[in-house]
Amino acid sequence: MKRVLLICILLRSFYSHAQPALETRNMQFVEIYDKEGRPLTSSGKNKIKGSPHLSDEWGRGSVKFLNGRTLPDATLQYNIHTNQLHYRIDSIEFIIIDPIAEFSLDYVLNGQSHTGLFRCGYPSQGPLPENTFYEVLAEGPRFHLLKRNYKSVQDFFDYSAAPAKIYRYTSEMFLWDVRTRHLLAIKNRASLPALMPEQAEAIERLSGSKNFKFQSEKELAALVRKLE
Repeated sequence: MKRVLLICILLRSFYSHAQPALETRNMQFVEIYDKEGRPLTSSGKNKIKGSPHLSDEWGRGSVKFLNGRTLPDATLQYNIHTNQLHYRIDSIEFIIIDPIAEFSLDYVLNGQSHTGLFRCGYPSQGPLPENTFYEVLAEGPRFHLLKRNYKSVQDFFDYSAAPAKIYRYTSEMFLWDVRTRHLLAIKNRASLPALMPEQAEAIERLSGSKNFKFQSEKELAALVRKLE
């Protein structure tokens, strides 16, 4: 198992190697997890089955920071349990702690390849702070369709083994109203007219049926792009 190195020790010697890949100076990283996403201080008794990441594989992507700087064509991995973005150069792994505006990432989920755009800065929603990353599925003139991917730690019971903990994947959908600047949780795809009563007629017209059921995220995203 790879061990994690503290960047505060290696930053000066490492920066000369990393600078061609970074389009910014004074970028800060902190490294406190092993490759399975567990803190270095955790003991073997506290192992959690599975991975805390969106995808087990590292993917290519780019990062845009709040200060306007960019990190292009980088090797990234998104920890959806801690809402942190990991960055790798060669065999050295980091967690980016500079404020991020958005990042793109190629990833694999349930055997399917995706290219996602992840953005933060939306209003806090219950326990979710403003730095929560949402995957942007669609951007229309009035609404953005957002998806929050996350993993929670839950109990796992197997009759042939001792009780354990696992990372369990979940997702939830949101609408961002550009005009009112409200973030609306979508409980289910078919409840959209009730969620936006002023858009009910447009939804019926664009979907072709009052009782239209959204069978996929792509169908819902196509509709959101047309709503004004």
